[in-house]
Amino acid sequence: MEFTTDLIHLRRDHPVFRRRRFFAGDASHGGQSELGDIIWFSPSCNEMTDDAWANSRSSIMVFLNGLAISSVDDKGRPVVDDHFLLMFNAYHEPVEFTVPEHIGANAWDVVLTSDTEIEKGEVWEAGSTHVVPARASLVLTAEPVETEEPLIGSLPMSKPVKAKADGKVEANAKKAAPKKSTKDSSSKK
Repeated sequence: MEFTTDLIHLRRDHPVFRRRRFFAGDASHGGQSELGDIIWFSPSCNEMTDDAWANSRSSIMVFLNGLAISSVDDKGRPVVDDHFLLMFNAYHEPVEFTVPEHIGANAWDVVLTSDTEIEKGEVWEAGSTHVVPARASLVLTAEPVETEEPLIGSLPMSKPVKAKADGKVEANAKKAAPKKSTKDSSSKK
């Protein structure tokens, strides 16, 4: 019951799971797009190719880019969220997964797991390798980091707004506060 409750809360609290439009990626590009909204990886952290899809052991990793949600809020600002990394091991044996590097996050928090061997709250560093038990699913999250380096899949590198749990967004704290109007409020019609 806890797994299902956590899954419901993830969807409720994160707009990356409540997209108004489906991912922009298409099959001819391995499911990827210029927008960089989704990237498919093998457990060894290689981007999926036609061969990889054909020879998969039923284990896959999916990156959901929280900076590439193609929606805007009620004020016309882009909606952004944390990044998410989904790991699925449908294989009948444990499989080693390598956490991707160069996708805009240095450390990932395990926020959902279908297996008792891995605990929520564990932190997995980019580039680290972890054994995911047989028939297990995991959801990891990371706050995007700004970088000058180009990222895999042409990912956006800055974070204009941050989604809150209630679906509203707040401006990035690094941005300057809007200037106050110097007009007299009595001059409004």
